[in-house]
Amino acid sequence: MSRSVSGARTPSVEAGGFSIIEIVIALVLGAIAIAVVTPRVSDAYRRYATRTIADEFASMHGFARSMATKYGRLSELHIDPSSGQFWVQVDTAGVGTADTIGVPRYPARSKVRVTSSRPMICFDASGAASSRGSCGSGMAVIVFSSGHHSDTVRVTAAGNVLR
Repeated sequence: MSRSVSGARTPSVEAGGFSIIEIVIALVLGAIAIAVVTPRVSDAYRRYATRTIADEFASMHGFARSMATKYGRLSELHIDPSSGQFWVQVDTAGVGTADTIGVPRYPARSKVRVTSSRPMICFDASGAASSRGSCGSGMAVIVFSSGHHSDTVRVTAAGNVLR
């Protein structure tokens, strides 16, 4: 409260809050910050997604190899670029029917494309690379890509992963 010339108290007028100009300036600065940060975040996500899927593939490769030795039978690491997935199959019961072991991976869900020079990588009962049956031989090159980012996994003819 303030005093007037006559000595009576009169309420003071104090402005509270923000003016419309201040709000507009804050919104414009926020929009500029978002416009600058969004492409970098999107780029980082794509790089992370391709790296993660390539790591999952390398892990699945090791899993396929270990399942071959565990069951003492041919293990197949399937790669299907058209559906963008990879999975492991082994004849666990020894009856001639392959079972899918573990959880199939779907890189396409992360908008990561898969290309592969071979549709299948196989391992024999000792865990060594195999070209038996419909399994191919030689080096396999699997590329995971999203946007302009890519990550490549190579599997040697001996069945080893190169990153």
